[in-house]
Amino acid sequence: MKSVKSDGSSQLRGTASSFQKAAPYINISYVLIASMAMLGVLGWWLDDQFLTKPLLTVLGILGGLFLGLYNLYKVVKKLEK
Repeated sequence: MKSVKSDGSSQLRGTASSFQKAAPYINISYVLIASMAMLGVLGWWLDDQFLTKPLLTVLGILGGLFLGLYNLYKVVKKLEK
């Protein structure tokens, strides 16, 4: 009976493969959070400029949410193919 020598390289390849498969989903969360944050900050700045407090901030956050969800839709459609 042969003994199988485990040097860890196959385990590393398995881990790398798992991260590679998860990358699109991880990216979705970063894009969603970043788009909401960036457009929210832009709305907050514009609110200060035009004295329209919370309107543009809320619109910026909602716009970021819409863009993030649109990106989610695109990624899911691409992964279905």
